[in-house]
Amino acid sequence: MNNNLVTAIRGPILLMLVGALFAFDHFTAYSIGRTWPVLLIAAGILALWSRFTAAANAPGEPFSRPPYHAASSFPPSASVTPPAETAGRPPVSPGGAQ
Repeated sequence: MNNNLVTAIRGPILLMLVGALFAFDHFTAYSIGRTWPVLLIAAGILALWSRFTAAANAPGEPFSRPPYHAASSFPPSASVTPPAETAGRPPVSPGGAQ
């Protein structure tokens, strides 16, 4: 099913459910205070339905991860603090000479 259709019918379904819950409140022993979790359950089911239909219509793998680039996370940035044993020493130049 198309994801746009699921998005389009989500509001009317929840509105009809609210109307049904108010009808239960007036005509049965079940009050809104006892039946409001049904709204959360219905919203969750519609959200899952929307996600699965979007994944089924998307090309490629539905839950693929972006490629891992090890070079982007290493070497650490210059804001890293030095270890405690080198904290009192003067900085060393890149060539090694002082």
